Amino acid sequence: MLEPREQLILLNLVPGLSARAVRRLLDALGGVAAVAKAGPETLQQTAGLSALAVRRIADGLRDEARLARELVLAQERGVTLVTLEDPGYPAALKTIADPPPVLYLKGKLPTSPALSIVGSRKPSPYGLRLAERLTREAVQGGLAVVSGLARGIDTAAHQGAL
Repeated sequence: MLEPREQLILLNLVPGLSARAVRRLLDALGGVAAVAKAGPETLQQTAGLSALAVRRIADGLRDEARLARELVLAQERGVTLVTLEDPGYPAALKTIADPPPVLYLKGKLPTSPALSIVGSRKPSPYGLRLAERLTREAVQGGLAVVSGLARGIDTAAHQGAL
């Protein structure tokens, strides 16, 4: 039997399942262990999921080989997985509407105030320069930079941070 933390990692790997759908399932059923035990009808009614999504969840939560591959790959790359089930999951992040079920961390979570710069994936040259400059100055002032690692403004922000 898998631990709730492992079940959450597998749930996070289900193709096409959004953080919002995961949150609805966890809230409605009372946790990932209950999601793993729920039948297809319960999953469909609880989160309004399609039959395909329900099959993917059921198959995904049984895929221990995929879990093992994910954990080995993370270890090989020096990545730590922090789930909603872990005490180290940031409390502030749990308060947003759709917190990511699993964080993939390289390094440590910042303890200082953090800044997120989000923008277009196809920014203007001016937008790129501004994002890089603002982020560089913010980091020099002691702020951490967080991002979803998208292209465009997010990339420029991380370049400025580095």
